[in-house]
Amino acid sequence: MSECIDAMADALRTLATGGAVLPLRQIVRLADGRNAFGLMPALLDRPSALGAKVITVFPGNDATPYDSHQG
Repeated sequence: MSECIDAMADALRTLATGGAVLPLRQIVRLADGRNAFGLMPALLDRPSALGAKVITVFPGNDATPYDSHQG
C-alpha cells in the first residue's frame, strides 16, 4: 500500500506542476446510439509513463449476466 501511495503522490505532483498530458476523453457512440466506447489516454514526464483507460458502456446489459460497464 505504501508503494501505491508513493506512486500516486508522484503522479499527482507531476500533474500539479504541468508535467502531464491529459487529452479530453474520446467517446465513440456505436451504431445503435445507445452503447459507447470510451478512451482516456494520459502521459506523464515524471515518472515517465504512458497509459489509457479503455471502457465500453452497454446500458442494456442490466437485463443480462454481463456488466453494463467493461473496462
